[in-house]
Amino acid sequence: MVVNANPAPFAWQEQSWARVQSWLYKGNMPHALLLAGSPGIGISEFAMRVARQLVCLEGVDCGNCRSCKLWDDGMHPDWFAAEPEEGKKQIKVDVIREAINHVGKTAHTAPYRVVMIHPAEGMNMASANALLKTLEEPPGGVVFLLISYQAGVLPATIRSRCQHLGFANPTKEQTINALTAAGVVQPGLAAAFSGNMPLIGNDLVDQLKNHAQIIQGINWVRDLDVTPSYVVEKLPEVSAIEWLSHMQKIVMDAVRLKLGAENNELFYPDGKESMEDIFNHKTLPNLFEFNDFIVESMKSMQAGVNFNVTMLAESLILKCL
Repeated sequence: MVVNANPAPFAWQEQSWARVQSWLYKGNMPHALLLAGSPGIGISEFAMRVARQLVCLEGVDCGNCRSCKLWDDGMHPDWFAAEPEEGKKQIKVDVIREAINHVGKTAHTAPYRVVMIHPAEGMNMASANALLKTLEEPPGGVVFLLISYQAGVLPATIRSRCQHLGFANPTKEQTINALTAAGVVQPGLAAAFSGNMPLIGNDLVDQLKNHAQIIQGINWVRDLDVTPSYVVEKLPEVSAIEWLSHMQKIVMDAVRLKLGAENNELFYPDGKESMEDIFNHKTLPNLFEFNDFIVESMKSMQAGVNFNVTMLAESLILKCL
């Protein structure tokens, strides 16, 4: 196998990239990789780059061979992406079965046939069981790329049949550099807020704006006798999971402040004074209990429970008072 001199998709992925290149060079590429880490750090981009290299006739993502050109045209017959339908969270068993049938065929043009499952935790029990049978007796020349942001919820039988490749979040400096290159205003603030996940979304600026408005809204309810429903009405685009995510950041910042954290240790340093005022009467046990409520609500949502956004947001605001 020729050595691929192309760099990793992102600077913070060099170690993981080197492992993949070593496997390919030695000819012992695992039949299934579990690519695990946080969202917003480029794991799917990494997987796509690996997949493109696997189908390249030169084995290096040359960009010039027939196979690479088919990839660029979005028509490669040896590539399959198993993902939820638009607007859905689960990957149906029919999609996994289609992927399995796909890899059961003879490769058309590429050295490998590649299936990406994204996100792997989107598989329901039937989907996971269908995939397991293939992972137990994998066909030759096939590589499964499972991307997961919650690898711990995957069935142990699936995890045990994959080579685990973990991704750490980039450093603060790397995050700021990436955000600066993307033209983000106040990249330092954005880096802190994102938890060093620079690719968390093009709407990071909007998220920061919403976060500031939520903190302001809590102050309104506390000081101006404004109702929580009024605050929720002012933020119609914020979904239930986003309310939980924002409030978790607020609560964790309140915890850090009570423990004497500095500004650079906060998700949202600009809200320091407001959060100190809002949570002045709360004890650490109170805040930990609040965070437990948020975590359990997130788990319920991930399990398919539908929350009324208005009722959830009002409840979260009232728990701050």
